[in-house]
Amino acid sequence: MILCEACRLRASVIQEKRNGSVIPYCLCQPCYQRLLHRALRPLEYFNLVALHGHEYELCDDFYSDDGVADAAEEPVDLEPALTFPTLESLRGHVERLVDYTIVKWWYPAAVTPYLVGFAPQEVLHVLDDKLARNPFLLPRCLEVAAEVLQGHAYAWVKYQLSSVEEPLQVLDFAYALSRCFPAAEAEAVLLAALSTLNEKALAEHVTCLCYLAGNGPLDWIEAHCRAITTVPGGYGVTCAALGITWERVQRWLKMGRPLSLMALDALVNCSTTAATQNRPLWLREHPPYLHAPSTLEAMNEVLSAYVTLDSVPRTKMAIRFIQEHWPQILKTN
Repeated sequence: MILCEACRLRASVIQEKRNGSVIPYCLCQPCYQRLLHRALRPLEYFNLVALHGHEYELCDDFYSDDGVADAAEEPVDLEPALTFPTLESLRGHVERLVDYTIVKWWYPAAVTPYLVGFAPQEVLHVLDDKLARNPFLLPRCLEVAAEVLQGHAYAWVKYQLSSVEEPLQVLDFAYALSRCFPAAEAEAVLLAALSTLNEKALAEHVTCLCYLAGNGPLDWIEAHCRAITTVPGGYGVTCAALGITWERVQRWLKMGRPLSLMALDALVNCSTTAATQNRPLWLREHPPYLHAPSTLEAMNEVLSAYVTLDSVPRTKMAIRFIQEHWPQILKTN
């Protein structure tokens, strides 16, 4: 007998793909009706997302992050036994803890202490089981490997990477590479993939370098991006996250566009703090700062000299902002 995937109590009587789902839903008649009417109970929602991921039927238009049916088309019977699981209730159950990471819209950092107590092979076994059933769960499985296993998942991540053929797919591994691979190897893999992209694609994906550190990625940007014609915001975000130095900023200003614009954007992004609005989440969680600065007088003199050479509104606004936010950029307040 195949149990219903949602309630896990009654026999499954319906096997059906819905709205392009990857694998069929196997449900009892009552749970099937609740799925159709967007009225799953929190535990039923939890059980289904753990298998199917956030497909259309289970998306945030219909359910909250804790599985509450926000758009139910029939009354929802909220039985106490069918509430959304707490982490404490899942303690000691490695598969259900991994399920918890899959069900949440964003990786829940609070689950990591619960999972690190298991042997790495136990966690990897669960990840393999998940992917064998639904390969579209790979992005979250990679996050689990990165957050929980790190270097213990090196061989596993490398195996998953071996089946990737397109450079853009390699970039989806960026965070896992940064946490599970030796730094030099992660850098080499990502830069090799980025080197194959055209200008538009590179601008869209260069932020994958934010997870790295050191001068290597900045040297690569300096060498490979001199010929680009436009400088969207991702370059400044990336350079700030990588830890740009004043010496490099000054050099890029002397080299002119596009590197000079990247340097100014990097300084602007270095002002990001945890409370800054309208900045990338990665920068707010890992506030960047200008490395190895000179004196304020010397830096302002360089910026003022540059604006006389490049006095377009974008440059003027950036330099004005930088000069008004040095304490945040240097993280001295």
